[in-house]
Amino acid sequence: MLDLNALVSVSCFILFMTGVVFIYYLSKTSQYNEASELRAKRRIEDVAYYLSKMEEQIDDSEAQLQKKIDVQELDTRINLSIYENLVTRAFPKKLSARKRKVREDDD
Repeated sequence: MLDLNALVSVSCFILFMTGVVFIYYLSKTSQYNEASELRAKRRIEDVAYYLSKMEEQIDDSEAQLQKKIDVQELDTRINLSIYENLVTRAFPKKLSARKRKVREDDD
């Protein structure tokens, strides 16, 4: 009987120590998971910040490109109007004959 009581006491002590070790393991795992979650949140915030900066740069680039396109379009229009004025002064009869042909073809 004494051996049975000793065996039960030892097994209870071993189970108790195993439970304590298991609880310690769970607490460390929980701490690690919280730290990992915090790092993940920080990384997500960093990515969101850099994405917003990239969006700003893209918007700035698009605005600059649009300004360049507008300037080039304006230059092209000016050059075409200058060319048209020179052509109408140099060849007024040929231009009117061409217009007559176009009008006759449209009718």
